[in-house]
Amino acid sequence: MGARYNGPGNSSDNAMSLAVDNAGNVYVTGLSGGGSATIKYNADGVVQWVARNENGNAYSIALDDLGNVYVTGKGGTIKYSSSGASAMGSTI
Repeated sequence: MGARYNGPGNSSDNAMSLAVDNAGNVYVTGLSGGGSATIKYNADGVVQWVARNENGNAYSIALDDLGNVYVTGKGGTIKYSSSGASAMGSTI
């Protein structure tokens, strides 16, 4: 898979953690343009969704069996649904 992400303003984007689900989707989270970004790519490397958080830094990512995505950073954890909607959490 060859996938790229260019966050806002062509600033630095740095992957910090990734996870792969049973369907081969790849989830990447990291630092992006002064905040963080979490991206879901399908098995072909096509972006499915991007969730940005301008107020925090993402360092780790985990998945559960229901397709939820958990991103942890400096200030807490954000839970995203399988479609990328923020389901709960605090600012990372």
